[in-house]
Amino acid sequence: MRIVFFDDSLPFDGSTPDNRPLGGAEKALAALPGALAARGHDVIVYNRTPDAVPVAGVKWQPLSGPKVASADVLVAFRRPGLLDETVNAGRRLLWATAHPSYLHTEAADSLLVRHNAVILFSSEAQRAAYGGQRPNLVIPPGVRMPYLAAVERENAPAPVALTTVHPGPELEWLIAVWTEMIHPQIPHARLKVFSALLARAQRGEAIPEALHGLYAQARLAQVKGVEICEPQGDRAMAEEYRNARVHLYVPPMEDLINWTLLESQSCGVPAVALSRGAVEERLSNGQTGYVVPDADAFANVTAQILSDDGVHASLSEAAGDLSRKRTWDQVAGQMELMLGFDRQPESLMEPDDRAENPLGAGE
Repeated sequence: MRIVFFDDSLPFDGSTPDNRPLGGAEKALAALPGALAARGHDVIVYNRTPDAVPVAGVKWQPLSGPKVASADVLVAFRRPGLLDETVNAGRRLLWATAHPSYLHTEAADSLLVRHNAVILFSSEAQRAAYGGQRPNLVIPPGVRMPYLAAVERENAPAPVALTTVHPGPELEWLIAVWTEMIHPQIPHARLKVFSALLARAQRGEAIPEALHGLYAQARLAQVKGVEICEPQGDRAMAEEYRNARVHLYVPPMEDLINWTLLESQSCGVPAVALSRGAVEERLSNGQTGYVVPDADAFANVTAQILSDDGVHASLSEAAGDLSRKRTWDQVAGQMELMLGFDRQPESLMEPDDRAENPLGAGE
C-alpha cells in the first residue's frame, strides 16, 4: 500500500529527532512513516526537508518538488488545507496534533466534507474536545527507540526533578510551588527546567518580552535548586529522564496529547501532574505517578518521591514496565487495521450513523 504524508511545518526528516530537539508532533511524524515502511508499505513524506533523502525505508521529499500521481492513502499533517493536494488518493486522513478547536471553522469543516476525510486524534481528550460529527478515530502515539530501553539501576537517582512545561503561566506556577513549598522540605533537591526559550535567554539572546518576568523568576530561583537546561535530541533526553527522580508535569489547558509525559513514563520516571488534557491516559494514578488537585498535594507527593527511595522504586518500576511501553510499530499496526477494507470497528463509526463507513473512498 502506498501511503503519502504531507506536512508544511518545519524542515526535518526521520533521523532529525536523534540529533536535535523537536516538538512531540514533529517527532510523531518522524517516526510513524518509518514504522509503516518497516511493515512493507511504500511510504513518502512531502515536507520542508531541503533535499530528497531516504530514511528507514521512507522517501522524504521536498514539498515544493514533484509528487506521485496516486496513492492508496493521503495523510495531511495538522493543516486541513493539505487535504487539497492533487495526488489521486483512495483515502484521505487529517492527523490533528493540536487542540481541535480549529476544526470547527467553516473552511476546515468544508475540506473534511469535500474529501470525506477521517480525523486521526492522538487521545480521547482530543476527541472529546472536538465533539464534532465528522468521522474520527483515536490512535495513541508511541515513543521512539531511545525511550524504550529497559530501566536498569542499582541505586535510586539523586533527588532531581525535571519539567518540560512550555514557558508560560504553568511554569511560573510550578517554579513558585518548587521554591515556596518543595525546596524548603528538601533543600538539596534540584529542578531542571528544559526550555529552549529560557536557555536562549540564558545565552544572552532575545526572547519575547512576555517571557522576561518568567526568566527573571527562574534566575532568582537558581539559589533554590532551579536550573535552566537546553532541550536535547531523543538519545540525550532519554538519559536525562532516566537520571531524574520525578517528572513534574503541568501542561497548558490546550495540550490534549501530553507527548513528553508519554516519553518519561516509558523511561520509568514517576510523574506528578495536574489533571489536564490526556494526563490520565498517559499515567496510572497511584501506580506510575500521581494526578493531584492543587499546589499542596503537588508539593507533598513530589517531596515524598524525591525523599523516599521505596516510594520512588515502586512508582518507577510500574512506569517502566515493558507492557506499558508503546512502540511506533504498534501504532502502525493499528493504522493498518484502520486502513483495511474489511470489517469496520464501531469506534470509527459516525456518532449518529453506525451504518456509515467513515473510511469510504474519498473521491
